[in-house]
Amino acid sequence: MVFNEIVDILAKATDLPIRLIHNDKIEECVIYKITPINDNGIKRQDRLEIKIVGYDLEQVELQDLKIRKALLSFGDREDYFTSIELNGGGMIGGGFDKDHNINTLTKYSFYILTSKSEV
Repeated sequence: MVFNEIVDILAKATDLPIRLIHNDKIEECVIYKITPINDNGIKRQDRLEIKIVGYDLEQVELQDLKIRKALLSFGDREDYFTSIELNGGGMIGGGFDKDHNINTLTKYSFYILTSKSEV
């Protein structure tokens, strides 16, 4: 299943907490969301959205590099995914918490996961 494989890859690539869809806490973490794009019964495509939340630009970029290396090389090695491609992204500031005076950065990356259909 796509979700289990992706969570395993993310957990091995980074030491940050892995969260599904959103996070209610202000913390350094990796948030992911998988959205089906198409499935023709032979191959399936999903869009993986990764958000890396951190306080330091250098650390956010380092975590992004670790995740990119893990995802892009994993897609070349395994039989389950026929390809994993980076397809956009960017960085924004935000997450300012007045009570704790914390300003976070969020780096977005979008991947297209192509795998064998489960149908």
